[in-house]
Amino acid sequence: KIITDRIVQHELSDSTALLKSLVGCLITLLGAQPASVWAEGYTQKVFQMLLNFCIHPKPRLRKSVQGCIISMLREGAATGGFHPSAGPTAKHCRHIIEKEGVETSTLHMLGLLKDCLANFPTQQIKILCETVLKLMTLGNSVVRTTCLRTLHGLFSSLAGPQGLTPQLNGQLISALYDYQPSLVDSQLLQAWVTVMQSAHLRLTRLDPKLAVPHLPHLFTTCINCLLSEKRAVTEAAATAIQVLLKECVG
Repeated sequence: KIITDRIVQHELSDSTALLKSLVGCLITLLGAQPASVWAEGYTQKVFQMLLNFCIHPKPRLRKSVQGCIISMLREGAATGGFHPSAGPTAKHCRHIIEKEGVETSTLHMLGLLKDCLANFPTQQIKILCETVLKLMTLGNSVVRTTCLRTLHGLFSSLAGPQGLTPQLNGQLISALYDYQPSLVDSQLLQAWVTVMQSAHLRLTRLDPKLAVPHLPHLFTTCINCLLSEKRAVTEAAATAIQVLLKECVG
């Protein structure tokens, strides 16, 4: 309570360094608590206060808090399970994205998810991915690109299959074809191809038999991308074909 009181006291001050230190201490303290403590209402309230700093207007403070939360989530996933903070964090991210839409705070949440989405339980990953994909239909090119970066972070993560299972991985691959940009949207298409490449590589690593049936569709899509007049798109498509042939086909 002493630390939380100090955070509230200095929340609006110009001393970013002091606030960073206080928030870092509190997150470290919370991260060491057992699941029974996380079930208490006061703990949930304190952590919610910390989550609000993930969209703070001061970049140094915001990134510091996000980094601490990401580390906590990854440490929990490294044990083969999930940190007790995973549920509240996932719920908060979804709430902000659905509430704010294409606002700056949504971009901050997507930035957080890019580095921790794979460390949530399967159902929460599924719900958050659905939220991110829905956002792609509403946002401008910046939001859509950021959404794709978030998904790329998910598929590129070294987290185990306890969260992003091979089955969900495959479902997301199929769903992403509904969000394939046109050849005209070269920047978005390049990002989309890169996401699909990482998604197939991860699925191959976890379940080669499940991955193989997905490959022909992507190969056909990448070949069509070679018709683009944009060099970045053709290079991304060619790279995807080469990498997947090597890593997934052998």
